[in-house]
Amino acid sequence: MKIDFTGTGLMRSSEVSGSDGKVYCAINKVTSSPGNETLTVKVDMAKFARAANDHMIRSLIRNIPSSENIIRVIVEKPVLHIKSEEKAFDKILPDKKLKNTFQSVLSSDFYINDKEKSDFILTVNSNTFKNGTFGNEYMVVIYYTVDLRDNQGNIIFRKTKSGEYSGFSIDAAVNEAYLETQKSIERVIAREITSSVNK
Repeated sequence: MKIDFTGTGLMRSSEVSGSDGKVYCAINKVTSSPGNETLTVKVDMAKFARAANDHMIRSLIRNIPSSENIIRVIVEKPVLHIKSEEKAFDKILPDKKLKNTFQSVLSSDFYINDKEKSDFILTVNSNTFKNGTFGNEYMVVIYYTVDLRDNQGNIIFRKTKSGEYSGFSIDAAVNEAYLETQKSIERVIAREITSSVNK
C-alpha cells in the first residue's frame, strides 16, 4: 500500500498488509497545529505486479487503476490535568508557583484543562525544611517530586529532586527555593516531560 500524509511524522510511505488484510501505518509525532490533516491510502499496483512471474500479467496488473481511500485526521493536543500540593514547612502555600510554571511552559504541547477527560495527569508535590543558618543567612532545603501518568495510571515520567537555598530571612530562603525550582522546570523538566510523551 502507498501511504501519504499531509502532516508530519509519517514513518513509512508504504506498508504491506497482514494476513487479515489490514494495513497499519506508523506516525511518530504530528507537529502541525491543531486542525485537520489527510491520510491517503491506495494499493501500490507497481509493487503488487512484481508478485506475478509472467511479464504480460505483470504489465496488466501494473495498469489496473487503484482507488484511493482518504481519511480525515483531526489533530488535537493531548489533554493534561495538573495537580499540585506545594508546601513550606508542611503548610500548604496559597499560590501554586510550580503548577503555574508547568501550565505556562507545557501549554504549547498540551491542552491543559481539568474539566475534560485527561490523556495525562501531572502531579507535583513539594515541601521545604529548615536547614539552620550560615552567617546571616537562613538555609532551607526543598524536596519535590514530579510524576506524569497516562489515563490508565502507567508512569510515563518521574523525577524526585532536592536543593539547598538561602536568604536573609526564612521567607526569602523559601522564595529563592521555589524560584530556582521554577527555573529548573522551565529549562529542563518541561522538556523532559514532553520528550517522555513523544517517545
